[in-house]
Amino acid sequence: GDGHRRGGVATVVPLAQDGDVVVVPLDLIPGRVLRLVLRRGLVELRHYNVHNHGLERGDVLQVTQRIQEDYAWAAAAPSSRMVVVCGDFNFSAHEALNLADPAQA
Repeated sequence: GDGHRRGGVATVVPLAQDGDVVVVPLDLIPGRVLRLVLRRGLVELRHYNVHNHGLERGDVLQVTQRIQEDYAWAAAAPSSRMVVVCGDFNFSAHEALNLADPAQA
C-alpha cells in the first residue's frame, strides 16, 4: 500500500552565499527516503536521509541497491567523492519486544 508514503523526511543544508554548490534532490521513496547530491566543482557528496518505518521489501531492496551503487562510485575516487547515509533506522537483528508479554519484561 501507500501508507508509508505519509510523513516525510527533510534535509537542511546551509549553502554559501556565492551559490557555486549545485544541489540535486531525488525523492527515492516519497516521505521515507530522500537523496541529495551536492556538487562543487569536482567534489561531490551524496547524502541519504532515511526513515524506513513501513517500507516494503521492494522499497528496501531498491534503496539498498542505490546506496551500494553510490558506495562503489565513491570508492573509485575517495578524495573527491563521499556518501553519507543517516536517518531513523527501525531494523533489528531480534524480534520486536512485546511489552504486554510478561516473559519479555
